[in-house]
This record gives sequence, C-alpha cells and structure tokens, in this order.
Amino acid sequence: MLAFIVSALALSGAAFLQTTSVLIIGFVKPNIVLALLAVLAHEHKSWTERLFLVLIPAFVLKFSPLIGWPDVIFIVSALLTLALVDYLPWRKLLNSLSATAVGTLAVNLYSFNVTSVSIELFINLILVVFFFVVVELINEKKATKQKGIL
Repeated sequence: MLAFIVSALALSGAAFLQTTSVLIIGFVKPNIVLALLAVLAHEHKSWTERLFLVLIPAFVLKFSPLIGWPDVIFIVSALLTLALVDYLPWRKLLNSLSATAVGTLAVNLYSFNVTSVSIELFINLILVVFFFVVVELINEKKATKQKGIL
C-alpha cells in the first residue's frame, strides 16, 4: 500500500510539474507522466492500481472541464503503454522504452509534428532510463535492508 501511495504522489507531482513551463526544452514539453508510468508498471501489476495511477495524473492534466478527445487520447495511450510493458517479450528496461515510444506516438496522434515528436520521444526515453535507474536503486536498497533484517 505504501508503494502505491508513493507512486500516486510521484505521478501527481509529475503531472503538476508537466502543467508548468519549467520543463520546456526548446519548444517541446516532455511527457513525464507517461515515462514514469512505463517504469512504475513493473512495480504495480494489478490493473486496478494501474487504472488509478493513470486516472490521478489524467485528472491533474485535464485539458477541459468536460472529457474531450485530448483526455481520452492520453488515458488510452497511458493504458496502451502499461499493457505493452507487460506483453512485450524483452527485459524490463527495453519493454519500458518500447512502450514509452509507442505511447508517445499515440499521445501525439492528435497533432503530429515530426520534429517536435522526435525531440519529445528522445527526452521521454531519457526520462524512462533515469526513472528506471532510480526505481532499481530503491528496490536494491530495500532488498539489502530486508537481507540485513533476516
């Protein structure tokens, strides 16, 4: 339960950060939430948890008062990313990178510009590697601590 709460808070923070102009690189804003979801999918196997982890940032990133196409595209793209993380046959990191690439392309179907999508994809993949390393370090530290207790 603690892992879910921490993940939900991290995704909320990422979503709030994504709504600001702090992370605009050039003229592109990376999709931090999608990159983080692709990594957290390895930690949360329950689709109920995953659905809540998608809906929390979707609520923060809400594009209009009513549910519009951008909202639906984000939610579907995030769920597609989570599904691909599970069903791709490679190692965790490669699955997360591939799923993020597909998710980034899916999110940008609404307004596709090759240059900006390529830059966003590159930045998102770097974020996936960063988040993956952080999560692996946390898991390694947790495993070491549990070994010391036993």
